[in-house]
Amino acid sequence: MKLCSLDLRIECWMNQDKVIEIAAEAKKKLMGPRICEKYKKDLPVDMQRFFEIIFVDFEGIDRIIDFKVVKKSKKELEVKINRCWYAKTYRALEAADIGEKLVCDMDPEMNKALNPKIRMERPKKLMCGDNCCIFRYRLEE
Repeated sequence: MKLCSLDLRIECWMNQDKVIEIAAEAKKKLMGPRICEKYKKDLPVDMQRFFEIIFVDFEGIDRIIDFKVVKKSKKELEVKINRCWYAKTYRALEAADIGEKLVCDMDPEMNKALNPKIRMERPKKLMCGDNCCIFRYRLEE
């Protein structure tokens, strides 16, 4: 029994970028509601709870990244990630562009679901070849 017809496989191969975009958009649409459901008792989160969810609680993330808190207050958070399993894996597969869309681009969706007043800036990404990821968050009034 064939899972996909040859025509469909050829179509997907010829339109890889479009298929990845569609998958990324579908994942983004699911991310917000999933986060809201999982953490509904905490919403909207303060900066401390935001840190706990994003860098410790969320799906065992603390086991696949090495990070250092650079700055943490009630209004601001800066975290430097020195090792990321996702970046290592996608880059080893020469698929960092896919990893960026399916992993990195989900971060703003999570942030918005947890607290739409938390703004993120990410000047460096391991996935894009930088030596680390820098996450800067600011809670706006």
